[in-house]
Amino acid sequence: MREIEDIRKTDRLPFGTDGVVPLYIRLKNELKKRLLSTPGLDKLPGTLELAAEYHVSKGTVNRALSLLVDENLVCRIPHRGTLRCSSQDYSDPQLNSRVFALVFPASGYQSWKEMIIPMQEAAVQAGFSLDIYLYSSATGHLASVLRRAKKQCVGIALYLSSDDANPLEEFQDKNPVVVIGQKFEGRPVSTVTADNRTAARQITGYLLDHGSRSVAMVFGTIREAAFIRNRIDGWKDAHAERGLVPDMTEIFRPADAAFTGFETFLKKKRPDAVILSNNGADWQTIMRLIEKCAYPLPRFAVFVLENGGDRSFFRDDTIFAVSPIAEFGEAVIRLLLLTLQKKIRTPQKHEIGMRIFIGKEDLCDKTSTRKGI
Repeated sequence: MREIEDIRKTDRLPFGTDGVVPLYIRLKNELKKRLLSTPGLDKLPGTLELAAEYHVSKGTVNRALSLLVDENLVCRIPHRGTLRCSSQDYSDPQLNSRVFALVFPASGYQSWKEMIIPMQEAAVQAGFSLDIYLYSSATGHLASVLRRAKKQCVGIALYLSSDDANPLEEFQDKNPVVVIGQKFEGRPVSTVTADNRTAARQITGYLLDHGSRSVAMVFGTIREAAFIRNRIDGWKDAHAERGLVPDMTEIFRPADAAFTGFETFLKKKRPDAVILSNNGADWQTIMRLIEKCAYPLPRFAVFVLENGGDRSFFRDDTIFAVSPIAEFGEAVIRLLLLTLQKKIRTPQKHEIGMRIFIGKEDLCDKTSTRKGI
């Protein structure tokens, strides 16, 4: 009925009458001409606006737009409208969308907030925008969020809060995914990580070369297996490079958030340097336990996020290994773009070197470990 009503109105159609060619095809041709002849036209008006402008029904508009989608001239993105496909290479998968999804843990804002601005800048520079999807720790919620993101976005940057969140089955399709953090090693997923092994080796080596006879590594409430293994391997590397046999009992991993057993560990091992391989929430607990057992304050090295964590209670000679969060964000977007452009056909592991400071002195000036994409 709608099509019949539209035909009766053809005397008012801006693009004329033609009793042979169906109305929706004539509208498609008119919209195509409009797209190709209007420089800078990246988005068509909404369905209701087009229906009013051309004196046709919504159904006719939708049929015409579906034909344009089939010709790869436009893509229809939920909540964004009908967008003109960028590029004349119609084999480019980015024709389906100009949006990357950032899938981040709802409870981890302090860990990832510094990434947003550099990621946004890198995406906009390449002609993309970002949508943020937050997931909770509820069973199945991450998988559900990923399914939604894949339908609406051309690529996904996934920040995993722990090794327990393993939605690997959701990656088995054409949407490129880059995981932020040391997850899924050996699996078919691209990752952007900090070079934890090199940083731990440099810190441990510096401490051993500057008077420390015993360098303990203390882990906190962070539980990622790859994260822990890489830092322990770097600690072991530094000992081996100096002809020392690493004492694995100098590594402390608490069984609970209260660091039960840490006082006993301090009294037994009596390290004169401690590498705190944990997050800021654990620092005060460790300091309080050290003071409680009247242990002489050792020299500290601490892994921190860029612009993150209260460092005021550490001495001036504390060593800080800083994860360059801004560089993480830029690298993730670059890796997504290269995958979309088919310049990268297999999953990549990209490691970014940490910056290591004592006060304002940068210990990495001469030995930077950064690797560029």
